[in-house]
Amino acid sequence: MAAAAGVVAAAAAATAAGEVNMQRPSMLKRQKERQRLERQAEKAAAKVARKEAKKTRAEIAAETGEDPDLVGLVLGPQPPLE
Repeated sequence: MAAAAGVVAAAAAATAAGEVNMQRPSMLKRQKERQRLERQAEKAAAKVARKEAKKTRAEIAAETGEDPDLVGLVLGPQPPLE
């Protein structure tokens, strides 16, 4: 019994040091799958946000007739930074 407690303590110390993860492989697979699905969901949300931002920029450009990248730029010498 004392030997088993020593093995558990050693495994916990190794895990804390980042050396070895002593979990069951099936649990690790589920954990990795969850993380992968979360990353996919985040990427999909970011893709939708980029698409909306692009659509909004295009609408503004169509309304104003100006290039949205050039709006607010002042031609000529620029005032010195303070």
